[in-house]
Amino acid sequence: MFQGIKNLRGEGEQIEFTKEMIDEYIKCKEDIIYFAEKYVYITTLDKGNVKITLWDYQKKILKAFIEPPENKRHIILMQPRQSGKCFCQDTMIKIRNKKTGKIEEVEAKKFFEKIKAQNINKNLSIR
Repeated sequence: MFQGIKNLRGEGEQIEFTKEMIDEYIKCKEDIIYFAEKYVYITTLDKGNVKITLWDYQKKILKAFIEPPENKRHIILMQPRQSGKCFCQDTMIKIRNKKTGKIEEVEAKKFFEKIKAQNINKNLSIR
C-alpha cells in the first residue's frame, strides 16, 4: 500500500498473481483501448473519479502510438488545449527568439513562467 491508498502498491511490495490477474494483464498489454477504458480514471469537480470515455479520435491516437501508420516512428499531433492530452512540466521544448533567431531548449515550466513574466511586464508598462 502506498501512502495509505489500498489501490496503489508500495515500492518492493510483493503481489501474488492469480490466473485471472495474469489474463487481465495480458489483455491490457495487448489492447490499449481496453486498458484505458477499464482502468484510466479522470477526476471531475462534479462526480469525483470517473472512468474515462474515449472519443473515436482519442482511440485513433492511442492506436497510432502503439502501431504507427505506415511504420513511421514519430507522431505529431496538432490539437487544441482541451482535447485530452498532457505533458510533464519538465518536458524539454525548443523555442526560437524572434529577434535573434537563436534556438534554445528549455523546460516547459520555465517557458510558461517566462511568458507569464513578460505578460505581467507588458501590463505594467501599459498603465
